[in-house]
Amino acid sequence: MISACGILRLSTNPGVSAPIRLEQRRFAPCSTSVTGSHHYWLLTDQIRQQLWRYYPQFLELKADLSAAWVLALWDRAPTPKRACRIRVPTVVKLLKKHRIRRFTARQVIDILRSKPLTVPEGVTGSATSYIGSLVRRVDLVREELTAVEQKIQAILDSLKARAEPAILNLGRSVGDRILFCGRLRARGL
Repeated sequence: MISACGILRLSTNPGVSAPIRLEQRRFAPCSTSVTGSHHYWLLTDQIRQQLWRYYPQFLELKADLSAAWVLALWDRAPTPKRACRIRVPTVVKLLKKHRIRRFTARQVIDILRSKPLTVPEGVTGSATSYIGSLVRRVDLVREELTAVEQKIQAILDSLKARAEPAILNLGRSVGDRILFCGRLRARGL
C-alpha cells in the first residue's frame, strides 16, 4: 500500500493535469483517515474484549480478528453452543474460500469446542449482539480501505504510464522514488 505522502509527492509533477492532481489530493487523506485514525484497530480490540468475556477459546486461534475468514467463522459459530453444532465440511469450505492453510478444519473445530466458560445468563447474548455490530463496522472500514487503495493505485498507474519502462520494472516504492527524484532534478531543486 502506498502512503498518502507518496501520492502527494507524485502529484507535484507539473506535467500532471489538474483533474488528476485534484483526484490524488482527494484520495490521499482518505487513506490516512481510514488507517491513521486507528479506528480499524480499535474495533478489533473491542471484538477481542467481548470475546474474552464469553468465548476465549475463539481467541486461541491467534488470528487477526479483522480478517475476513475469522469474521466469517464467528458468523457461523458466534457462541460455544453453536460451535458444537458446526460441521467439518462447513469449516473446510470457509478455509478454502479464504485460502487459509495454517489451520485444518479439525483443528479449528477442536479449538472452538474446547471447554467453554460458565457465564451468567445474558452475557453471551449481549456480547454477540455487540460483536455483530462491530463486525459490520469492521467490514465497512475494510471495504472503504480497499476502495481507497484501488483508487490510489489507479492514479499511480496513470502517472506511471507516462514514465520510462525501466522505472516501472523496479517496483512501486523504488520506481516512485526515482520518479520523484527525477522531477526534483527537472525543477532544479
